[in-house]
Amino acid sequence: MKTDVIDDVIRIMPVMHKSFFRDLRKTDFRKYTGILMSIYEDGGHSMSYYCKKMYISKPNFTKAIDALTIDGLVERRVDPSDRRKTNIYTTELGKEEAISKWNMLRAHAKKRLEVLSEDELNELHGHVLGMHRILEKV
Repeated sequence: MKTDVIDDVIRIMPVMHKSFFRDLRKTDFRKYTGILMSIYEDGGHSMSYYCKKMYISKPNFTKAIDALTIDGLVERRVDPSDRRKTNIYTTELGKEEAISKWNMLRAHAKKRLEVLSEDELNELHGHVLGMHRILEKV
């Protein structure tokens, strides 16, 4: 495997962070906002499902779910098809929080991308879709 690919993948991470998340106040986001947003987008799955999807260990994910449950943002429900399994869902408050954070990130990214031409936006979009498609296989 070419090390250039590995080096470039590693180098893109801080660039993405700088391009999209610079100037966001950390106080606008909870410690587990990413987990909440993922559950909102794809709710009703087991803890194991989310651990695999987000590459989080089960103990760390349990801690996050406990905190989000205490805050009233998610809830655990027994899977009706298999009573041994517990699925995670966002509450109404959790849905509102996830939508609010998503809209905040979207508005921030839109403002950051205003400097690009339509052609540059289309090119970026194609590259991001390609990266997403390929990196999902990893």
